[in-house]
Amino acid sequence: MQRKRRLAAWAAAVAALAFTGSAFAQGDNVPQDKRWYIAPMLSYGFMDHDQFSFFSPGTGFGPEECIAAGGIAYESDGGCDLPNGEWRTWEEGTSSERHDLKAENKDSFGVSLAIGKPINSWLNLEGYGFYFRPDQRFSFEGGETYSGHGRIWGIGAEALLFPARDTFPIFGIVGASWGKMKATSFSGSPVGDVGGSANAHFLDLGVGYLHNLNDYGLKLRAEYRHRYASVESDDWFESDLNAHKGHFNSNIISVGLQIPLGAPPAAPVTEPAPQPAPPPATETITLKADALFAFDRGDLAGMLDQGRAELDELAAKINASYTRIDSIELEGHTDRLGPEAYNQRLSQERADTVMHYLQSQGVSVPMTAIGVGERNPVTTGCVGHVATKELIACLQPNRRVEVNISGIRRK
Repeated sequence: MQRKRRLAAWAAAVAALAFTGSAFAQGDNVPQDKRWYIAPMLSYGFMDHDQFSFFSPGTGFGPEECIAAGGIAYESDGGCDLPNGEWRTWEEGTSSERHDLKAENKDSFGVSLAIGKPINSWLNLEGYGFYFRPDQRFSFEGGETYSGHGRIWGIGAEALLFPARDTFPIFGIVGASWGKMKATSFSGSPVGDVGGSANAHFLDLGVGYLHNLNDYGLKLRAEYRHRYASVESDDWFESDLNAHKGHFNSNIISVGLQIPLGAPPAAPVTEPAPQPAPPPATETITLKADALFAFDRGDLAGMLDQGRAELDELAAKINASYTRIDSIELEGHTDRLGPEAYNQRLSQERADTVMHYLQSQGVSVPMTAIGVGERNPVTTGCVGHVATKELIACLQPNRRVEVNISGIRRK
């Protein structure tokens, strides 16, 4: 008995710890499985016993009967002041007799079933029931012993408290239930017929552990509970006996499955982190001036049909190939033949004409046009200063319009 009471104190302390931890439990970003579930379990109960003392009535009425009836005995006055205010004098007859009875429930297997649902990261609520059929023995102080089978069952509600569900799935148990404790029926005892069903109230405190078995959410469930029972033991004895309530402290170990109902929650869809935008880059497109303009021309009227087609293609490319354009810079270039001032004016005119043409084709980004003249040649190995056919052909790469596009291309 002392060992069981120590276990009861330990169970209560662990349940209190689970409750305290649950108050600080934090949710996380992992979706919680909040499906309903059932939990059938096989149990083994280390059952308790209780001692009863009561009086069987006599045929007279004396001080003992007065006290048993809740009254105040006044022996000098020869009577009893009853709780209802009635004064009753002593009556001759046999005195009431005290009896001591020990009721024992033997250790036994049982079953339990819980139906519950997670409420949040630290709390499950359940309805539950249990049933045991222990061997039972009633022992009287005179040595008489009567044995049989009892029945203990209850239904109630309980809370499971998880201090850290996802990292360490231990939980505390706090539950209360109502039921029956049926005693073995027999007749002819020192107090007459004994047995029958007595109302009982149960209080459970304990701890448990859940172990996940598969991806569906099936779990192994193990529990320890200390179960206190308060039994209306008057129901076991004849109505004229005055017996106190029975108090039983039992320790229950259970193992079973926790089976979720319905489909498991969908895994969270994690959106990929947006890729950083690539830095702007500058692309240079070189247009041959000889293909754009007639010789020694830079105005729109001097633009060749081939040049118009080439600029139409360039405008379409600019509009379709970039997600963002920060700027376009057009540079006009000439060869070194002719006066430098003339070449400077011609290069500027050609850059301006190309810019205006692109704008007319729908290119609306910021653009600038500059003339570089003959200052940045790309061909430097041409010999001579007289404009011969050979020298003009050698210097052809220098006559150009460069389109510098700063922006981000489409992938």
